[in-house]
Amino acid sequence: MFERLFPIVALLAQAILSANALCAPTATVALDTELSGCEFGRLLVTTAGISGGRQFWRATTEDFQTHESAILGEGEGSGPATGYSGGLEFPFLTGPIPYGIVVKLYGYQGSTPPTPATTAEFSVTYVCDTLEILAIGAGPYGTITAVSPTADIPALSTYALLAVVLLIGMIGAAALGGRAPQ
Repeated sequence: MFERLFPIVALLAQAILSANALCAPTATVALDTELSGCEFGRLLVTTAGISGGRQFWRATTEDFQTHESAILGEGEGSGPATGYSGGLEFPFLTGPIPYGIVVKLYGYQGSTPPTPATTAEFSVTYVCDTLEILAIGAGPYGTITAVSPTADIPALSTYALLAVVLLIGMIGAAALGGRAPQ
């Protein structure tokens, strides 16, 4: 019985992963080290699969000793309709910040309000004077967690996790060979 069911479940898992990959927005992000610093931030962003024609950006800072944060600048307006590749500027409307302060640049492109089906988001956290990147993340809205760029943390989407669980269950069932516990 399990021998006949295994290919069906494997095809179902493949279909789930393929459908999710085809319709989910994608994003990549990098800090533009030539133009970023303590007075201005700029990200190099590539998005695809988005819709809605809106974009949002916010630059914030946090003092890790006092845990005080401040918004350096933010804005929302018209954005790309289906995708974008280029620089996205984050002017610090409050003026320059002191050296050694951590800056977080966050944004999204797609729809407002954002949804995972229409919007890609991205974020980079860096030290303003050294440009050391502390965290980076990009992906469909609601799926990114900004992590250290040197962290080795695999992440699965909900659909990929479902497919993996189904496959592990089928492999386990096949390994047992349909034997009932005694």
